[in-house]
Amino acid sequence: PDPTHEPQRVRRVILGTAGHIDHGKTALVERLTGTRTDRLKEEQDRGMTIDVGYAEVRLDDGTEVGLLDVPGHERLVRTMVAGATAMDLALLVVAGDDGPMPQTREHVEILDVLGVDQLVVALTKTDLVDDEMLMLAEEEIRALLEPTGMRGAPILRVSSQTGEGVEAVRAAIAAALPPAREDPTQGQIFRMPVMRGFVAPGRGAVVTGIPLSGRLGTGDGIEILPAAWTGRVRSIQVHKRPSEEARAAQRTALALSDVSAEKLKRGMVVATSGVLQPARRVAARVRLLPGAKGLRHGDRARLHVGADQVVVRIHVLDGAKAAPGETHLLELEAFQDLVTAPGDRLVLRTENASDTLGGGEVVQVLAKRLPRKRPGIVKALLARADRLHDPETLLLGELEIAAQEAADVKAVAARTALRPD
Repeated sequence: PDPTHEPQRVRRVILGTAGHIDHGKTALVERLTGTRTDRLKEEQDRGMTIDVGYAEVRLDDGTEVGLLDVPGHERLVRTMVAGATAMDLALLVVAGDDGPMPQTREHVEILDVLGVDQLVVALTKTDLVDDEMLMLAEEEIRALLEPTGMRGAPILRVSSQTGEGVEAVRAAIAAALPPAREDPTQGQIFRMPVMRGFVAPGRGAVVTGIPLSGRLGTGDGIEILPAAWTGRVRSIQVHKRPSEEARAAQRTALALSDVSAEKLKRGMVVATSGVLQPARRVAARVRLLPGAKGLRHGDRARLHVGADQVVVRIHVLDGAKAAPGETHLLELEAFQDLVTAPGDRLVLRTENASDTLGGGEVVQVLAKRLPRKRPGIVKALLARADRLHDPETLLLGELEIAAQEAADVKAVAARTALRPD
């Protein structure tokens, strides 16, 4: 067929909601999309979202916006991290009768360290309060966003009860969408953190998530890591519709053959077969929040990456300690296997998950501990950190860091998530 007459590919983007419990996220998502996202019976009984819900809205230009309704409860911030990792933009929901609350602030901090800079703020429950209180809430929101990459985000007044302002929120989302761009994960293998696994009648084992990189087609072989189970793709749904392929940053469900759904766990990774190797160490560039405690060698923290969370030991590579409000190069030594790759966004929280320490991105997957006081290695890692999505930079950085060791194609592919070809 003539390629000039092929239908234009639909643009699909991911929007994540964030905000304090009971501030009206789920009700606003239902107004925008017509879908109630608290799908689990426990969520409906408790009146709160305990897992990542999903809904979809089509904008006037045909763009399909997949909305992740992520939880607002403090103990479930880890679920918000799993959703936020894939966001193109975020919708922060703040109730007009409360203003920003502690979890609002923590969610803003997490979005900021995850690199989400496109934001729309919905000031909800406007039918319950007067104009003076709404103006005060708007001032508090602006002050909260000022030190972040989301400063200046539009603030829209909305009532999910009356519908007032809902269309203005929809228009603001359309205006805030980042420009369409080429797939930044070209050259990488397919990777999708598992958000949920279950048995679907007539389909067998199904896993859902948002791919971080690459493409996957019907019939392709896959591997589930770190367990190293292998299987094959029976069918694919993207944004709840049948598809022949899944690509990065699309809400995806994969029906898999030769995989036991009962053994699937959140945080596992579906990947192109035979490339990645689980690891216990990564080098990461991390920005600590101004109000967080500093980190020293040997400190422990909780690492959130993809849909997984593991306890790690900290090794500061570029100094004696990592200071609040500063960016540092850290080696994170995990107490269980990690499945990650350079460029993956991450968040560090205290070991008991009570506070967020900071966040950043994976720079290097490590086969063994890096030697201390090696300025050449630190310099190479920092240079690499600025171009983590360029395949040539990943390759050259891998060779430079491993200059004193042998490295074949398989080893380089395993540590970079680049396709062996």
